[in-house]
Amino acid sequence: TAFSLLPLSHIWERNNSYFAMIAVGGCIGFAEKPTTLLQDIAEIKPTWVLLVPRLWDRIFNGLKGALTSTPEAKANFDWAMEVGRKVLKHRTKPNGAVDLTADPTEGLDDDLKADFLKAKASVFDVYYNILGGRLKVAYSGGGMLPPDLHEAFLSINFPLLNGWGLTETAAGINHGYPNATKIGWLSKMVPGVEAKLDDDGEILVKGIGVITKYYKNPEEDAISFTPDGWFRTGDIGEFDDEGFLRIVDRKKYIIVLDTGKNVAPARIESRFVNNPVVEQIIVVGNDRKYLTGIIVPGYDYILYLMRERGVSFDESKLVYENINGMNTCVQVGPDVANHPMVRELVDIEIEKVNSGLDGYERIKKYIILPHKFTETNGMLTPTLKIKNRVVFEKYAEEIQAMYK
Repeated sequence: TAFSLLPLSHIWERNNSYFAMIAVGGCIGFAEKPTTLLQDIAEIKPTWVLLVPRLWDRIFNGLKGALTSTPEAKANFDWAMEVGRKVLKHRTKPNGAVDLTADPTEGLDDDLKADFLKAKASVFDVYYNILGGRLKVAYSGGGMLPPDLHEAFLSINFPLLNGWGLTETAAGINHGYPNATKIGWLSKMVPGVEAKLDDDGEILVKGIGVITKYYKNPEEDAISFTPDGWFRTGDIGEFDDEGFLRIVDRKKYIIVLDTGKNVAPARIESRFVNNPVVEQIIVVGNDRKYLTGIIVPGYDYILYLMRERGVSFDESKLVYENINGMNTCVQVGPDVANHPMVRELVDIEIEKVNSGLDGYERIKKYIILPHKFTETNGMLTPTLKIKNRVVFEKYAEEIQAMYK
């Protein structure tokens, strides 16, 4: 049984959740809408789920919020995650691969095994059961799966795999292997498809399922194919010694600073995944001297802290929407967005990320928005990717001010 949420015009959904079920005689359960994701999965009880990274992030952090609602619950969750990370480290082979088909308790000492089983019962199984309790195949695709998010799912013994492909390749041409999954990496190319890197790091592909030309569009053909017939994917990538592929970023999204330095914004943005303070971020800086950020804080967490600390704010300015069965704050008033406490919290998170980056990759300035990027306000695509161009146009003056 496949769980279908993405638009059927999306090649990945059409091929893997629609045509694949027809081919094997499976069932398809259609979600009502993205905001009812968890309720729909619980009702459909799928064995096959394909979602974009943003939705996997929403699932993990939505359930995390429910599992950490009290100090005692948070302490238990943090303990369980630490146990999960220890077990994951034990399961990781020298080449960085994890066999998700093997018994996770194999080879553990008695104490760690007991802790793992306790953590599984109190935390890990909650994720599995909330997704229907029958899941066999879980894939992330349609965008880069942040390594921290991938690690978090594997730490709770949730077999999330990574996939990559394009419309022009008939969807996936690189699928993670359950018996050899590497955090932050994809896998080797599927049989029948070849891949190599161009001089600038762009991934070139050809083979089964890959188009050889566009329909009556010679101008696009000239741009999208090499003279010897390799298709230009538009993604920058790298291969390891075993032939595993990792996506760095979309070529068109690579930021070129006016110093000539190239920056992959996705690499920086992914470091804020699972961050309760910074929920959404866009890194800005093309043809500029330095990088800046457009930030949407995690306002549910921010409001919780403000209430805990006795900080007053205008409740009438808060706007909520029901997302995955939870009343979620999507907009606040200027008194919250501009509050010194919020700036201080964001400063701390920015500094944490910056400390692990090279100087030219660090975010020097940022603006805080009072609302989330959503489909409703036109700033998210149906696959929950941020529409950078729309955001850049709307906040052009604020962006320019960060460079004055």
